[in-house]
Amino acid sequence: MGIHFAAFAQLKTENKLLVGRLELSEKQYENAIQKFNYVIENYPPNYEPYYYRGIAKLELGDVVGAEADFSAAIKLRPLKTDLYIIRGSARERLNNYNGAFKDFNKALELNPLNPDIYLNRALVYHYLEQHQKAIDDCNQAINYGSRKELAYIIRGMSKL
Repeated sequence: MGIHFAAFAQLKTENKLLVGRLELSEKQYENAIQKFNYVIENYPPNYEPYYYRGIAKLELGDVVGAEADFSAAIKLRPLKTDLYIIRGSARERLNNYNGAFKDFNKALELNPLNPDIYLNRALVYHYLEQHQKAIDDCNQAINYGSRKELAYIIRGMSKL
């Protein structure tokens, strides 16, 4: 009987995560956060509810809270490239450029062929007026097949 209850509890928790993801996709951010909170409080540590709650917080403008959630997710899944990319983007929005660089560099260490990482880092270089580095990263992003129109825009702004 105890095993049956444990399996039911796990299924309920997994269901909350799925419902939270659905609400997130439907822009019901507050409801989604409630579901992710439930999973975090009642389920063994897992990076996913922190990651998705961080996305919901970003959408609500709580960049500080989002960064904290992405940091918690990274502690649980330190080799997941996307977590460093999204936390780096949050840090860039907080003007924490050193933190953003560390995250983008770590992401590149994990996946050096990901063009979006170069594009994100190029944007930070542009903000810091390190234009040649921004141009170099845009060129890398273009070479690896990134969203070329955005890479050309950032590169063009850095050449001005």
